Amino acid sequence: MGEHGNTTRRSRAIHSVVAEHIREGIASGRLVPGALVESEHQLCRRFGVSRGPVRQALASLERDGLVYRVPGKGSFVSHQRPGGGSEREAVQIGVIVDATSGISGGFCILEIIEGLNQAVERSQPECRLVFAFHRFSGAGDQAIGQFLERGDCAGFLLVPITRYCLDFAAGLSPRAVPVVSLFRRAANHWMSQVYVDHEAGAYAATEYLIRYGHRRIGMVAIKPNWWDLSGEERIGGYRRAMKDHSVEVRPEDTAFCTSNPLEVRAAVQSVLARPGRTSALLIGGGSLTEPALQAIRELEIRVPQDLSVIAFDDTPSAQGFDPALTVVKQPLERTAGTGLDRLMAEIERPGEKAAQTGLASELVVRGSCRAI
Repeated sequence: MGEHGNTTRRSRAIHSVVAEHIREGIASGRLVPGALVESEHQLCRRFGVSRGPVRQALASLERDGLVYRVPGKGSFVSHQRPGGGSEREAVQIGVIVDATSGISGGFCILEIIEGLNQAVERSQPECRLVFAFHRFSGAGDQAIGQFLERGDCAGFLLVPITRYCLDFAAGLSPRAVPVVSLFRRAANHWMSQVYVDHEAGAYAATEYLIRYGHRRIGMVAIKPNWWDLSGEERIGGYRRAMKDHSVEVRPEDTAFCTSNPLEVRAAVQSVLARPGRTSALLIGGGSLTEPALQAIRELEIRVPQDLSVIAFDDTPSAQGFDPALTVVKQPLERTAGTGLDRLMAEIERPGEKAAQTGLASELVVRGSCRAI
């Protein structure tokens, strides 16, 4: 999918976030009939987005009869919500999204929301999602604990991104209704989880390069921090693949950095700017791809003639590079759909044993690798 496709999908996801924020206000009674909804400007500031997705959200709510517009004054909550048997009979699912590191900039969150929207459209019985976007502070987070106690939801999906939310998930005790965690794996065995297996994705990418004849494979990964935990898992998969194939991992062939472009470029240069350097490089995160490619260009290294490159996450930078990069693509939409299916199954069959499901990333082969 090209950059335009990615942009369209992210806009759709952001529009869903804004719409669900207003829906939740109406459902909870915070926004009473006749109440003035936040202005476009206020919503843009709240979610850090442009007016386009906000206007899409308001238009969808108006079509559903939840709000009405008064020119020059704004949007107001309707005095009578639309009826209809299917809406009343739909299973309501609470979705708790970890917004500790922000919403609009997190492509993982947006693709998971898009995956949930697609899964809802095909769900039987019908279900309706109620979102709560929350900045977590740790295990004893009272506000989100209260959300989990609301009696109008048949189950909950938890989307942990940061270490703070994982700590909260690890401390959760069994609830009256099922809870399923998506994306990152928490240290909690009573709760079903559908997570992205970053280590397996890194293993597959490294093994692919080894089978292409590479024996000096470098990797630049995100330094462990509170908001991005994938770097450790990915470099673990890289090291395991090298060990399983009896290929030496040299300390100078790996580097950790933050997503700061200057640090990324310095890390790439430390791996590549030496005699007898690596013949292949793994770029261990979407935020690293653009500055890493810039460092490669500055070193006048040709891809794939001089260096084979595989990047993690199918970003516009990876797609737009010449040649387009082979990537490890996270199965975010599939994770969302599988998680919702699992939750619906547990709602229909109470007491079912929790399941831990790891989904491997997809290796999308393009033109940035060559055999040696």
